[in-house]
Formats: sequence, C-alpha cells, structure tokens
Amino acid sequence: FELFYELIVSCQVLYLQSWKYSGKMALTTRFYCFFSMILSTASLEWYGLHKIFSIAKDVGVSCLSLDLDRDIYDTLDTEYLLALSAESGVKIESIVAFERKMDSATVERIITIAKDLSVHKIYFYPPHRLDKDVSWYEETLPQMAELHPELSLAIANVEPKTFLFFIPEYRDATLQSIKKITGHTALSITHVDPESWVDLLRTLSLLGSSINNIFLSDRKGEKVDLYPGTGNAPIDRLMQMLAEWGYKWDITLRVSPKELGAGNIEKVHERIELMQSYVAKFFPK
Repeated sequence: FELFYELIVSCQVLYLQSWKYSGKMALTTRFYCFFSMILSTASLEWYGLHKIFSIAKDVGVSCLSLDLDRDIYDTLDTEYLLALSAESGVKIESIVAFERKMDSATVERIITIAKDLSVHKIYFYPPHRLDKDVSWYEETLPQMAELHPELSLAIANVEPKTFLFFIPEYRDATLQSIKKITGHTALSITHVDPESWVDLLRTLSLLGSSINNIFLSDRKGEKVDLYPGTGNAPIDRLMQMLAEWGYKWDITLRVSPKELGAGNIEKVHERIELMQSYVAKFFPK
C-alpha cells in the first residue's frame, strides 16, 4: 500500500511540474505581496480592525485578507479600511465573502467594495443547502468573471459534510464543480478531511492550475482551523510540492484566534513571525 501511495504522489508531482509550463495558471499574480505570507483578519477576529492592522505592521506582514462580516460593520466601511491601510502601510490583498445568505445583489456589492479598495481577488463559498437562491453562484459569478476580467473571483473548497447522512451541506461543492464556476479556486487546508480518500495532496492535484490561494491551517479529526503543524495534514509535503512547480500566488494564514494566542500579544507576534519564517523557507524572497 505504501508503495502504491508513493506512486500516486510521484504522479501528482509530475503533473504539477508539467502544469508549471502549461500556461494555464490563474490570471492573478502577486506583486505587492510577492512571496510574503498574507494574514487573514479571521485569524485575529477577536480584536478590532485597527488593532489587526497594527499587529500586522508590527510583525512585518504587508498584506491582509479581509473576511467580510455582516455583524462587524467596519469590514464593510471602505473609507475606514482605506484609512487603516494608509496609516499602517498594510495592504488589503484579498476579500473573503460571506459564507451564508448570498444573492446576486450581494455579489455585486462585494465587487464594488473590492474595486473601492483596489482589491483584485475575492473568495466565495459554494451555496449552503438552506440558501434558496443559488443563481448568484451558477449564473451571476460566471457573468461577473467575464464582465470583470481584471478580478479573480475564486471558489474555496468546503468540507464535504452531509445532513441526515446523504444531503450535502453545500450545493455544487465537489472539487470538479467549483473549478467550473469561474476557473479560479482556493484550497483551504482545514476543509480537507485527511481521513477521506480525497486527502490534501489529491485535493491539490484535482484543483490543479485553478488554485490562486492556499488558506494555511491544520486539522486533527473534527478539530479545525488549527495552527499549521499541530494537526495531521501533510503541510510540509504540500508546501514542498507547491515550491517544486513554482507556485507564485497567495499563501494566507487563516486559523482560529486562539491558535495565535489571542489575548497575549507577545504570543500572537511570536506565532505569526514563526509562520512567516516557515513560508519563507519554501518561498524565499
């Protein structure tokens, strides 16, 4: 079995190396944040945005990924966000849309927010089973992707959970399906069950050249959003494979605030800096 698994991994490496030269990679490249770890505001959501920008500045993080939250109005206030960015020198590199209750009007609103912030990457989740309207996903997103080619509207993978054992928690959320929506995806490590047959390295292979962001985290059983290296995901192998085929897009640290030691600012600084060094080991500037 181990020999068979190694053969599969070797084939994945060869596939990804050939992909490096195929010219099929996502359109959006990294310039301002090139080879620098991006920090998700979700990783520090227990703090206010002003404090999050300040922490990022203190540890030398030059780019943030902004998680939109309907209950945190400041995440939707573009003037305030631009002021924070100007004051700290920290750029908002990407936006993560709401996970629930999406519709076409909300998609257009989020695109307007992105344009106001000069953000070119927006990440969406597949529609939840309880959301009645899915036209925003199947129709509006592809239309907006064609209408705004300067933007990367990507779909993040979600954990393949089911309700009552057979009803999918998210609609049209298979890896093959999310690739077809806009051609761009994000790989969230915490949403990959290492005990399923579609493990992390297979997920990487299946999403392939559509990936333009890795949401860096870890998981162990049902425990998710863990600090990288504290769970069971083969993160070292993933990073090695990405480096081997010349990955040049985003790597975003997105974990639970408690995993960064929120409440102890020295520990927060230490853990962010440690992960910056870890990413830089595979992707030196």
